[in-house]
Order: sequence, then structure tokens, then C-alpha cells
Amino acid sequence: MNDLLCLLQADIGILINPGPNLARVGNHFGISFIPLYHGIIEKQKTYAKKDSTSWNKLSGVLYTVSSWAEIHMFIQGSIYTD
Repeated sequence: MNDLLCLLQADIGILINPGPNLARVGNHFGISFIPLYHGIIEKQKTYAKKDSTSWNKLSGVLYTVSSWAEIHMFIQGSIYTD
């Protein structure tokens, strides 16, 4: 719970498998939890319309993923497989 403020102040706050208690507390304080992939697509659509490229810190949004592979795919653009 203590890390929520740090995650909200980050450029992109990402949670791996947030539990239902965290979601309940976050929702109580107006924090939205959005799947990373879906959220990025929506951001791209918004920026295409506004011609803007900056992220809005303290937007009250935290992104969720189910594994490190999703974060890797977000950063690198592909999933690393060996």
C-alpha cells in the first residue's frame, strides 16, 4: 500500500497481478487500474488526436500486467524467447 503514491508519481506505474484488496483500496481513493496493453493503445489513440506526446503524471491511473513478459514486450516491442 505504501508504494501507491510512488507508483502514481512515476511516469508509468505498473503493478504485476494486483490483488483484490489493493484494487478495492485504490478504487476507494479514485485510482484506476488499467491493463497495460489496452491502456497504451488508448493513449496512442488520444495522442494521435491531440498531437501530444507527454504522459500525464498523477493521472490516478496505474497499469496492470500478469507477468514480466508483458513489461518486456511493452519496453522492447516483442517477447523474448530462448
